[in-house]
Amino acid sequence: MSAGMSSGRGCTEAILPAVLEFPEAGQAQFLAAVITRLDPHAPAFKLAPVYTLYLCARYRASTHYRPELTPTERAHKLTAFLHHVATLIHATVQERCTDSAAQAFWMTNASELLHFLKYDRHISSFSTQAQEVLSLTVQNAFSNLVTCFQEELSRGLATLTSAGGAGGASGAGGMLDANEATAPTLQALAAAIVLLRRCRVNAALTIQLFSHLFHYINAVCFNKLVTEPSMINARWGAALSARLKVLAAWAERQGLELAAECHFARMNQAARLIQGTYRSAEEVVGALKSCFKLNSVQARALLAPLAPAELVEAGVRHVRAHTDELVRADGRDVRLDEPAWLGAALLIPSDGFSAEVVCGVPPGLAEFVAPLQRGGLCRLAHQPHALGAWTVYLAGHAPPARRPDPRLHIIQLHKNSNGMGLSIVAAKGAGQSKLGIYIKSVVPGGAAAADGRLAAGDQLLSVDGQSLVGITQEKAAEYLVRTGPTVTLEVAKQGAMLHGLATLLHQPAYNQRQ
Repeated sequence: MSAGMSSGRGCTEAILPAVLEFPEAGQAQFLAAVITRLDPHAPAFKLAPVYTLYLCARYRASTHYRPELTPTERAHKLTAFLHHVATLIHATVQERCTDSAAQAFWMTNASELLHFLKYDRHISSFSTQAQEVLSLTVQNAFSNLVTCFQEELSRGLATLTSAGGAGGASGAGGMLDANEATAPTLQALAAAIVLLRRCRVNAALTIQLFSHLFHYINAVCFNKLVTEPSMINARWGAALSARLKVLAAWAERQGLELAAECHFARMNQAARLIQGTYRSAEEVVGALKSCFKLNSVQARALLAPLAPAELVEAGVRHVRAHTDELVRADGRDVRLDEPAWLGAALLIPSDGFSAEVVCGVPPGLAEFVAPLQRGGLCRLAHQPHALGAWTVYLAGHAPPARRPDPRLHIIQLHKNSNGMGLSIVAAKGAGQSKLGIYIKSVVPGGAAAADGRLAAGDQLLSVDGQSLVGITQEKAAEYLVRTGPTVTLEVAKQGAMLHGLATLLHQPAYNQRQ
């Protein structure tokens, strides 16, 4: 097994940016601090545990750890150590199963560690047991997180499904405005995505998680509609369509439009169907041809309050012939209600992890390890001749000749009464000769939060044509304050991660609220 340490020769070497010497004597205390006793809110760099543990794994795999061991003895010890680490993470996830912050934190760290172990050329074959435990841990954390978020959503869905004055429902007033009706649901969804982004959850896991949440929203809305005939009318159908459109617009701003389109389809089709007027069998069948998500039992429930029995039966026969067989072939029952839980299995991604973009030793990693180092539990040593990449030992990852450029976007914001709503910080990343201005956080209630396209870690390159590169934080704040009601920003998405500045998001910042 490779030692993975610098010899000091040459300009750059294909080695990790740092080495973490980690003796056996204080192992239990060390792992308790890194895993079981760790407060998920404490680390500034949310991926500090996985990078610490990967460095531990590389050290234990090297001949610098107990040089007297034979290769077989070293392999056995490494296998046992990694399995123990994975078991501790699994137990921690189970103990905190109702804490959404802990579940998001450990889901991302477990998935990142699984990626390191699975693709590390020297460690992969010695970590199969650990990989199995970590895979189960990611799945458990994912399920726990979905449950936590669904509980938060359930409070807002009462407003989303409130008909107000529609179809004989109680209340003398009119229908709730779409924005007002969706506000509590959007608040819960926004809180979920903020947590996932703060914890640096892999994008593919984020999309799958929101697929579950969108399915849950669809199921709750749909089940209420088909079990309350008084709500089946054109006015309520139009209101539902408007509300779903607001949710879909939010999803599009977050890059989740495909998941929303897929999982809101049944509700959208039902809302469209109950807005129709049906005078012939042809009209009923014509409307149902675009409602491919509805089975015959559901079609009957939605059409019965709207059309004569013979027209309803014509529509039901059409759906039985075209949709029910597909439903059964897919292993599902033809039933009235929709299950609240999406039956799709979690697919753990093979790419899109932080190791592809993190460069050098993040300051937050050194800060995380510092108290452990002071306690004599480990020693972190930077490797000045390293390329700076964390993928040097990963199969399928060649050492990068240069870091990828961030994606550039032009974004227009329309200020509201709370201003732009950006908290900014200045920093200089690895390989950068000038200061950059980065978004530390998006302030709730501001224009940026309402727009949804900006996120913590994005770099602001210019504002209304004025460059923000190479200027101080105070000067950048001055330019931002001077802007008018409409602001044009040039943005490098997730520039902080690409420049090795993941932890700057936790430094003191200027809040641009004016």
